[in-house]
Amino acid sequence: MNMKNNAIILCIAFLVFACMYQMNASSPLSAMTSPVELREKADRVRDLLRAKKERGEDVAESEKKYRRSVTAFRSRDMDTADRLVEELLRELSGPVTKADASPEKKDARTSGIEETKNKSVRLNLPLKAAYMVSLKPRYQKGKEITSPDGEGAFDVAPLALKDGAVTVPLTAQPVFILEEQPRLPLTPARLSESSPFGLHPAKVEDIENPYQYATDIGVSWHRPAKYFAWILVQTDIAKSAYDWSLFDSEIRQVPPGMNLLYNIIVAPPASSHQKDIFEKAKKKGLDLEKYIRKDSYLPVNNKAYTAFVTACVERYDGDGIDDMPGLTSPIKYWQVGNEPHPKIADFAEFVKITSSAIRQADPSAKVVLGGAFRIVMESRSNFERAFIPVIKELQGKYIDIIDFHWGSNAQGNYRDYKDIYSYLRSELVKAGLSGDTPVWITEMSTYSGDPVKASSQPWDPPYQSEGMQAGDLIKRYVYGLSIGVEKIFWAWGLMEGFHGNDTYFDHTGLMYDGKFSSDEGRGVKKLSYYSYKLMTSLLDGSDWKRVETVVDGKDNIYVYRFTKKESGAKVYVVWWDYFRE
Repeated sequence: MNMKNNAIILCIAFLVFACMYQMNASSPLSAMTSPVELREKADRVRDLLRAKKERGEDVAESEKKYRRSVTAFRSRDMDTADRLVEELLRELSGPVTKADASPEKKDARTSGIEETKNKSVRLNLPLKAAYMVSLKPRYQKGKEITSPDGEGAFDVAPLALKDGAVTVPLTAQPVFILEEQPRLPLTPARLSESSPFGLHPAKVEDIENPYQYATDIGVSWHRPAKYFAWILVQTDIAKSAYDWSLFDSEIRQVPPGMNLLYNIIVAPPASSHQKDIFEKAKKKGLDLEKYIRKDSYLPVNNKAYTAFVTACVERYDGDGIDDMPGLTSPIKYWQVGNEPHPKIADFAEFVKITSSAIRQADPSAKVVLGGAFRIVMESRSNFERAFIPVIKELQGKYIDIIDFHWGSNAQGNYRDYKDIYSYLRSELVKAGLSGDTPVWITEMSTYSGDPVKASSQPWDPPYQSEGMQAGDLIKRYVYGLSIGVEKIFWAWGLMEGFHGNDTYFDHTGLMYDGKFSSDEGRGVKKLSYYSYKLMTSLLDGSDWKRVETVVDGKDNIYVYRFTKKESGAKVYVVWWDYFRE
């Protein structure tokens, strides 16, 4: 077991123990160090071990002690675990004090280059006045922002204009420059179908108002976690009866005006070699073989499946005919499947039969092609082999919108898909689609914390601070809009938690879920929560087809201009890719 895995396990153990402690205040440990202090000390040990190992120091004995502390936690021997961690702290850095372990003490990993770098740039901007708005640089974590409306998260400062130019002080965080001084607290962006701002998903589970955070930060589009799956709705194919209760309940919670993009599938596709998938489904009462062909996306019974699709779209299209009772948030955008796998056949044919059934029920509905895997987008050869053939087979029909997925580190990955995006545009025309066919990214991401490397992941995600995620989020949206991407959905989720194993997508959310490493507690907002709100509030009402590039990387500076549709007012977004210097 490597050092990183040891560290992750230890941090998880501390989190589990913290929950146990709160349930049993009479624990003997209550007279010792508090759970919060233990967690802070565990993080410090982790940092010290990593730093020493990177310097080439021999930490083999300390790692053994780490493993013993993990064993102690697993057996709930908290006294031993606490003693071992204290010993490690003394050995690695000297005695630890209460002040060292205080939650107010800055995490050593957050005081990196993204905080200390700064640069000033002189820009010629046609403005009569200039106000710069950004996240306050002194905040290293979202938990430090205590104002209920988040007003304290933002800095508004006037900039001096001289000879038609303005000098902009830059740090790691993107800044917004406006002609009129914005009022704090920021007004949430309005819900709008034209808005490019989405989340997959925007719903937070297990709270009274599951969309309160999405509306607070200006999210207009929700791609739900639960797909419309035929196998879930028609449990007996011999009977033309559908159980819509699960989805009716979901859609009733959606606030009016929130736009929905729903995926629709037959059932989870699987190859004949993946026998465990079929076995697991059977244990849950789902017989996949009755619904979907092995090694294929196609249904076993086309007629029954297309009848389901037609009934589904009719129920939620909002036309007043056979609609769900009380429907206030109709579904006008349907995504057929997701991430077509090159080893599973017939995806294009599946799209054809599904799209035809959707349009039969609702001719005004828009059909979105299931998004391309990120790994497919990374290589032109993969893209040509796995995704372009699907588009060509559709012959310019059946779909209205193309989708792909992207995400990785906060060190410039936000712009690494430019060439493959340009290639995609050229191939759309060759395939018979319009050159201006909308392209969406329904899964866009970077992360905070230190995720565990998944077995299927080709790279080991390094630690990233909340500030790195917050700044990169803005770049990912603004850059995408500047090259013509129409809508972007952050994934996974407003709140963390996807695979449930501390890997990449368990760290991409804008709020913590109270689990795993680098976690500040369920419901605690990250800095990225506030950067999302800042972005949507200040860009609300822009002409999204008129996003202009003013400076494209000269001296690693990037400047983009947005124009408000009604007033014509300009908003500039400026950043410096400090990590390239």
